[in-house]
Amino acid sequence: MKSLLRLRRKKEAYSLGAPPGIEHIIELSAPPKPQSIQYELIEFGEGTHAISTLEDLSKFLAEPESINAPFRWLNIVGLHPHVVAELQEVYKIHPLIAEDIVSPNQRSKVEEYDDCVFCQIKMLRLQNEQVFTEQVSILLLGNTMITFQEYAGDVWDNVRKRIQTKSSRFQSRGTIYLFYALIDAIVDHLFPVIDAYQLLIEQLENDLSQNPDQAHQKKIHQLRKEIVILIRLLWSTRDIINQLLRIDTTHIPKSIRPYFKDVYDHCIQVIDTLELSKEEVNNLHDLYTSSVSNRMNEVMKVLTLLTSLFVPATFLAGIYGMNFQHMPELGWKYSYIIFWGMCIAMITGMLLFFRRKRWF
Repeated sequence: MKSLLRLRRKKEAYSLGAPPGIEHIIELSAPPKPQSIQYELIEFGEGTHAISTLEDLSKFLAEPESINAPFRWLNIVGLHPHVVAELQEVYKIHPLIAEDIVSPNQRSKVEEYDDCVFCQIKMLRLQNEQVFTEQVSILLLGNTMITFQEYAGDVWDNVRKRIQTKSSRFQSRGTIYLFYALIDAIVDHLFPVIDAYQLLIEQLENDLSQNPDQAHQKKIHQLRKEIVILIRLLWSTRDIINQLLRIDTTHIPKSIRPYFKDVYDHCIQVIDTLELSKEEVNNLHDLYTSSVSNRMNEVMKVLTLLTSLFVPATFLAGIYGMNFQHMPELGWKYSYIIFWGMCIAMITGMLLFFRRKRWF
């Protein structure tokens, strides 16, 4: 069984002991290579929506406030300090936020500033029987939402479709509802991940019950390790949602709180299911130990029975193999035939006895 979880670690853009912010990063002054960064812009509002792909960031930055629709969502795929610096200059983003965006190995968190809410969360998605993880940064700037992804591909396709629906809540509630919907989609897509691990546990349990071997023990340890990593990742996600429930400002109004409460319930459900899966994996280890012990007992049972069958013959051979000078039976004409007859009779008798006792 190959590892199901793929933790993609990226080299940090800053050095140890560096000052806060991104001004010291070498790549800051060099623009990204063409087509290396993808920009997707979604503008929406009451009765209107538009989806476009930007060739560069200049068109977006030329209009800090949309003239086509009241709300905008810019999704950026790829992390580059130069791009973050451009956005920082226009939207007056705090230097610590800019530093966290280009540092993908941060712990998931949510922070509230005077003019924005910043959230970093781990996004897990199941693709080609593999679970990929990446850090997503979400920046809520009033009527503008900016998200940063490390890699192409996400779990927000359904959110994009809902934005295009005229009767959807996005049209009236705007970016704050979009903020909730993005986090909700990340949490909801954890359920297929759980199903994939449940299927692995069932397959491993069937293999252990049929033919356990040493390779299964390695699979059990690997599976348990991956589930523990997932639980730790989801603990931070749970803390984020819990913190969002406690924020009582204009950024997160009370009307959105019930939606985040629903996301929190889903997150707790996922964590509880993973905890149960971890216990199931621990039980698999016990099943493996029990299966191996039973198999060894069967082997020892067969070897003991075979040894017991030849004990009488060995006893007779030992007696008549001694170098005594006077042994009357050695001089008989049919001694050899009688010896084999006695051996066969005793072995046959023992076989019938073992069968009657149901020892084999």
